[in-house]
Amino acid sequence: MTYIDYLNQFWKAQEEYMLPATAIALYAYLLKECNRRSWKMPFTCSTVVICDNLHVCKTALTTARKSWLMPDSSSSPMAVDAVYRPNTPYWSGRIS
Repeated sequence: MTYIDYLNQFWKAQEEYMLPATAIALYAYLLKECNRRSWKMPFTCSTVVICDNLHVCKTALTTARKSWLMPDSSSSPMAVDAVYRPNTPYWSGRIS
């Protein structure tokens, strides 16, 4: 899957799930990081670093991560999933 495929898939999901702006920014940031790290999965990224780069507080970042989860399950509609830890591991996957 190419970088543009991930973006197109994301925007398709965005139309259905209507994510908040912070969740969109987080997805774009993680996609950039994934690409920068040559798509080696999983990768870790400090919550503090993400907050600094996106100019958001930890609460906003946590809310953005949670907004990726579908209301009726713990599965994510996004192409990048997150586990909530201070130095969070991320990995790419497919939007279902």
